[in-house]
Amino acid sequence: ILVLKDTHPKNYAATFEGRHLPVAHCIQGTPGADVNPEIQKALDAFRARGGSVFEIPKNYFMLNPADVPDLRLGKSGKLFLGGTCTEICVVNNALLLHRIFPDTEMIVLRDLCAALDAKGEESAFHVMRACQITVGESER
Repeated sequence: ILVLKDTHPKNYAATFEGRHLPVAHCIQGTPGADVNPEIQKALDAFRARGGSVFEIPKNYFMLNPADVPDLRLGKSGKLFLGGTCTEICVVNNALLLHRIFPDTEMIVLRDLCAALDAKGEESAFHVMRACQITVGESER
């Protein structure tokens, strides 16, 4: 499991991105930069069963490709994605990961995504589908 943690500097509101988003969020050293407690519980349980979880800090909209570990995708050879802010963060990172792993099937789980606005989210799903990224549902 690859966890991208959105972490912004304390002066985020003064940055170009910070001035253009509606609210400062995920500021380093604040609870807003922590993984959601329910998700953290699931990650801890997955680790306890021997699973690998890579936590990567992400500044601004996307991760740094140099921070992406050599993922061992196992037998499925698939990469599943979900996240917050579908129309900005999820689409940016899905496209970047698709570039890093061009021969890997990627599936964005729409029921594990959240967006700032529904129209923007549908546009993001459209872009991802156009780039051969599957948009599906999880098997909760």
